[in-house]
Amino acid sequence: MVLAVAATVAMAACAPSGGGGGPQAALATARGGAAVPGASAAAGVAPAAGWLRVEGRFLRDAAGRAVILRGLNVAASAKEAPYLPWQTEADLDRLAGWGFDAVRLLLQWRAIEPDPGRIDQAYLDQVALRVRWLADRGVWVVLDMHQDVYGGRYGGNGAPDWASPVPPVIPPALLSGLPWFVHYGKPEVVAAYDLFWANAPAPDGVGLQDHLAQAWSAVARRFRGEAAVAGYDLYNEPYYGSDVVRLPAAVLQADPLVAFKLHRLSDPPVLAPLLAAMGGPHGAFERSKLAPFYARVMAALRAEDPDHVVFLEPAALSNMGIPTGLPRPLDPQTALIPHYYDPQAQDGQRPYDGDARRMDAALGALASVWDAPMVLGEFGNMPDGLAGNRDYLRDLHAALDRHFAGGMWWEWGPALAARGDLDGLTRAYPRRVPGAPLDLRFDPATSVLELRHTTGPSDRAPLEIALPAARYPRGVRVDSSDPTGAWTMDHDAIRGILTVHHDPSRPLHSIRVSPR
Repeated sequence: MVLAVAATVAMAACAPSGGGGGPQAALATARGGAAVPGASAAAGVAPAAGWLRVEGRFLRDAAGRAVILRGLNVAASAKEAPYLPWQTEADLDRLAGWGFDAVRLLLQWRAIEPDPGRIDQAYLDQVALRVRWLADRGVWVVLDMHQDVYGGRYGGNGAPDWASPVPPVIPPALLSGLPWFVHYGKPEVVAAYDLFWANAPAPDGVGLQDHLAQAWSAVARRFRGEAAVAGYDLYNEPYYGSDVVRLPAAVLQADPLVAFKLHRLSDPPVLAPLLAAMGGPHGAFERSKLAPFYARVMAALRAEDPDHVVFLEPAALSNMGIPTGLPRPLDPQTALIPHYYDPQAQDGQRPYDGDARRMDAALGALASVWDAPMVLGEFGNMPDGLAGNRDYLRDLHAALDRHFAGGMWWEWGPALAARGDLDGLTRAYPRRVPGAPLDLRFDPATSVLELRHTTGPSDRAPLEIALPAARYPRGVRVDSSDPTGAWTMDHDAIRGILTVHHDPSRPLHSIRVSPR
């Protein structure tokens, strides 16, 4: 019962279908230009600013600025043939208007390697075309090797049928009326994951993990020269196989009466010890099986591409806040890309209760586990129209801002623009920050953004802030702690970007942006 509830909360969102410091007391003021109603968001887009690198807790661009990736998953449609997102090139013009500068682009192992050892270059050509579309619009791309329920043979997606050696026992159609994630409990799915984690041989005698590593080698070979690729997300929501039984066992051992408390799962006093109890076997799986798998894939990938950032996901139930025990590889160009789906906001039965402590604790733990950047690879997907969704997005983004973390909404479906919660996604945020970011706060009620950052003598590149046009229809007012005449700004309303050149003689800068 514990496992069923945990799986329901943590996996449901992948279905196909503030902080400190305001401005200083003495502020200089400038005014930006007014927005142009109806202007194309694609006009005059800014190209991605060179190669991304990991430096401490930040991704940094070629100019040394901290980069915060905010965007969308593109898209669930790529889980099915022809394994490509539904978006056309023209659709991507909307990203700048929404204020997004990144996408997590879904890939499918079964599309890359449809037969053992045969790479489908035509499929990679189509992926490369979409990466170029996004690069032309100044959008970073995280390439995500997506899977759910191991593979299509079992009612999921990801692995090709030839890499799914266990015959189906329960036909997917038999469970068609139930939530998709119940397929994780089928014996053939558990057995398939066990064989995968053991690197069991495929029909050609090569290990299953070795095959996936070869697929990643082909992807890395194709994109190693593409600066708009932010990095590679090696495996979506790794699942435990038979190790999953250790999770509810640990909970029951810690609290034999837990079944009577599940109706209060959203209460921090109930949820926190439940997650802590699962943390032991969860971390053991990550250390014993997931980390060696990542090492195997990274070795093959790095032989083709030594430069791009590699993003690693914790095991699946970190989605709901279980602390990760995944060790960081020695490779310095690695970053964490966990998912987070708040247990209450995801159940669809009750509105978000406004208690941000769950997400604060979960995101704080994830952000501190490695001395590395963190991008939330997935969040969101709350039921449409549920009361409290705007408050949930406000609180979750505030938590991301406190950690200067990136975030990718799940997912850009065809009806995204019509959703009532899109306004909760379109926010101002600093895209590129010279020097060291200190504090960030954005108030969605007033559209006021406040940022503090420090710079050194070599930090000459400008600050860039994404300003979605819908929030600033009459332009912006920009206040800076730098002396009047020592700094400049430019508001490009068509591109939705504010550029600020700071006073190079000052080490500390405070910026306040508000609508006119």
